[in-house]
Amino acid sequence: MRARGHKKKGKRQTAQADARATTPHDQLFKAVFSNPRHAAGEIRYLLPSALVRALNWKTLRLEPGSFVDRKLRPSASDLLFSARLEGSVDRLGLYILVEHQSTPDPLMTLRMQRYVASAQLSLAKDKQRVPVVLPIVVSNAEGEWPHATDAHSLFRRELDSFPELAPHIAQLSILLDDLSASSVQQILRRKLTRVALLTLCWMRDARSYPRFIKAWPLWLPELRRLHTRERTAFLLLIEYFMALHPEMTRERLRGRIQAEAPEMEETFVSAAEEWFARGRAEGEAKGRAEGEAKGRAEGEAKGRERVLRELLEQRFGPLPRWAVQRLRKADALALDELSSRILVATSLRDALG
Repeated sequence: MRARGHKKKGKRQTAQADARATTPHDQLFKAVFSNPRHAAGEIRYLLPSALVRALNWKTLRLEPGSFVDRKLRPSASDLLFSARLEGSVDRLGLYILVEHQSTPDPLMTLRMQRYVASAQLSLAKDKQRVPVVLPIVVSNAEGEWPHATDAHSLFRRELDSFPELAPHIAQLSILLDDLSASSVQQILRRKLTRVALLTLCWMRDARSYPRFIKAWPLWLPELRRLHTRERTAFLLLIEYFMALHPEMTRERLRGRIQAEAPEMEETFVSAAEEWFARGRAEGEAKGRAEGEAKGRAEGEAKGRERVLRELLEQRFGPLPRWAVQRLRKADALALDELSSRILVATSLRDALG
């Protein structure tokens, strides 16, 4: 794609720069909802009304830390907030997990118990007082959430048979925002910032281009306003789409913008070029790093091969061709094994296995 005009440059928000995440979903979610101004509306939407009134929203702040299992980070993102209760110095924790898996996890409530406990320990200033942390799950799955939202439902048969077990089994009920269960119109009616609304809409539909384009007329007016008033947030959404789709689909979106929102086309093209350039630079940097690492490993292997060859020659005399070839073809593991045998071997063939 080629820009049709001067490329506008602007300083990106710190949140975007910090969102070096594992997936496009994670990147967009953290770039937008790390900002308490955007997160507040989503949290308000999910909390019971009594809690909404009880919190001092001016004190809402992002807390450090991530509590998702390392192996699950490609499919989940998390943020921890806290806010003071009105008339109190105590803070209430608000832990938000966004699930990006195509299929919802039936054991989500158990996972959330562990994450919430970790968040509580992180927020606790001393061991005498542990803060309450509310568990919030935003599901970005392909279909509606099919599982129970409380932990005791996982043990329903046992609890029905032996009610006495209930006090001894940890219970937790998640506050669930099932994006697939809400229509685009319902999401747009929420009292959220413009960028938060559009982020939820795009997370809901952007993976499927037909679904995305079907919803296009519903949120296009808000996207136009975002382009005019919050250019950095607009670029975040465009880059999210770029990361999800091949070039052919990106060109289809450009054609749609050209036909229905031509004022956005130049920004779209500039964003595409910047996204490609950044990806190319990151790829080249990764290639150089991998090349340097490979070079170091090969150099180390050659050095070890030379040392082992000298030791073998000291013990068994000049090496025949087959022995030299065996050394040259040996990988790091084989060289390690040879190092352990060389001092106890009674012949060259014993040493080389």
